[in-house]
Amino acid sequence: MPLARALDRIPPLVRALDRIQCGVLVTSCSMQPSFINSYARQVLDRGEALELSNGRLRAHTAEDHRTLTTLVSRAANGEMDRAVTVWMRSSDPAKRLALHVVGDAGRTAHREALLFVCDPSHTVVVDQASMRSLYGFTRAEAAFAGLLLRGKSVEEAADLLCISIHTARTHLKRLLMKADTGRQSELLRVLLTCSGFVRLD
Repeated sequence: MPLARALDRIPPLVRALDRIQCGVLVTSCSMQPSFINSYARQVLDRGEALELSNGRLRAHTAEDHRTLTTLVSRAANGEMDRAVTVWMRSSDPAKRLALHVVGDAGRTAHREALLFVCDPSHTVVVDQASMRSLYGFTRAEAAFAGLLLRGKSVEEAADLLCISIHTARTHLKRLLMKADTGRQSELLRVLLTCSGFVRLD
């Protein structure tokens, strides 16, 4: 049974896939997706590096489209034993997508390929209530952590929150302590892993 038909029978799974902050697509060799989660739909609607054209998945450049078609065909036909990752480019070099085409060698029954699409310019939505619940952050600390997760420096976060750099550094020290981490990079990894991959709103 094709994955898309199976998903129709499990509405909670579809809702779960719509909360992942990564694009998930299932497509046939003919490049006609049978499943697109909400993140992937947003990416395709922008039409910068990937789009739907007459119901078929299409890459922006001819070279990327050839690569995409080859990878989807190989994955759907069970000819790939691992995931292959490529960049999909748009006319704007700053707007490219990471595409992961998952292979499963030997499994040709469904004749579909699984694709994950990641947009590096996408701002991860992190639920501050979950950070407060998991780590005991105050509202101010959670707001500060949210800005760090969006790529802001300690100084930029202080400016955006209208707090002193001293207060910002105090927030950072408390975040590190409450999350049981020793470095800012480790803190961000832990927060993304536990609160950033799934939208909890």
